[in-house]
Amino acid sequence: MRITGFLLLILFPILLFSQGNDPYVISQQGWVKMGVVYQGWYDKYNYKLNETSVPYQVYFPFNRSVALSLRGSHASVQGTGLATLRGLSDTQLILTTHMESAHLVFNLGVNIPNGKTELSAEEFDTSTLISLNILNFYTPNLGQGLNIAPSLTWAMPISDNFVLGLGASYQIKGKYKPIEWMEEDYHPGNELSVTAGFDLRLAETRTFSGDVLWTKYGEDRIGSETVFRSGDRLVATVQYRQYFGYNQLWILGRYRTRAKNSLAVAGKLVPEEYKTIPDQIELFTRYRMRLGRNLNLEIVGEYFKINKTMVFVNANVYGLGLAPEVRLSKRVALPIDFLYRIEKDEDEGSEPFFCLEVQAGLQIYF
Repeated sequence: MRITGFLLLILFPILLFSQGNDPYVISQQGWVKMGVVYQGWYDKYNYKLNETSVPYQVYFPFNRSVALSLRGSHASVQGTGLATLRGLSDTQLILTTHMESAHLVFNLGVNIPNGKTELSAEEFDTSTLISLNILNFYTPNLGQGLNIAPSLTWAMPISDNFVLGLGASYQIKGKYKPIEWMEEDYHPGNELSVTAGFDLRLAETRTFSGDVLWTKYGEDRIGSETVFRSGDRLVATVQYRQYFGYNQLWILGRYRTRAKNSLAVAGKLVPEEYKTIPDQIELFTRYRMRLGRNLNLEIVGEYFKINKTMVFVNANVYGLGLAPEVRLSKRVALPIDFLYRIEKDEDEGSEPFFCLEVQAGLQIYF
């Protein structure tokens, strides 16, 4: 899993939002979360592809300036005509340091390579399929190499209602064997990411924020031979939040685009003739309601637009769900998610795919 994008896209909005609404970036409450996630895609012809993940997450604040988070999972994937893929994913460890007086947040992310690698050819085909972004699997791959990703994010309050921010991250990618029959290691190229964004408080209960993330990829190698380079990626995101007492509305829009990849031809990297990675538009909305002292409910809506490439056709994905959370006490919560998606290609005569996603977990605060 590429954790650079995770660090910047998750941490950066938190930093901006916290500067305007909370004096601390580091939450003072730690927690442990465990659960089960089932995601199953199917069509009317009885084609099936499903993944069951057992994720775990830990967040531990040492003090108001330093925190450590950890996440990983065990996943099992089955599909019609596919080999079963089962095993641990890599563990992702993130150390966060908030330098409050300088408006800086430093992160050190480490992808610990304890996940399953050296897959059979049949398992690798399954792994390639679940990594497709349109399927949105919780565990999109299992194992990679040792990756180290330092990042620095800076946010400066321009006024009481407006914050600007910049961030950068560099991910050092380790080598590994994705397929068991490979004689030499596969070494993914390192990644450089730069982001810029803003947070605007429209009123006491309303905020609007946006950021742009650009990523440059290095050359992938097998042994000493260069074989591939991903095209530059650009991701633009906007968010709107509004509070209605204990209730909250959250809307997020995102646009992803990727330049042409380059493939090795006669020892040189040559850009592909047509793009294979599609541009994508994503819309998410959540409305969180407090139904009682110990019961919250979120109504969830999703929309994905996939643009046509040589590999993909034009497609739309619609999702609708409910996410209740039951508080057993101040320190124990039971988060539950139900989500139903429909994927429809725009090609005439194509049949839709359907997805059922169910999550249930236990979250303990300390």
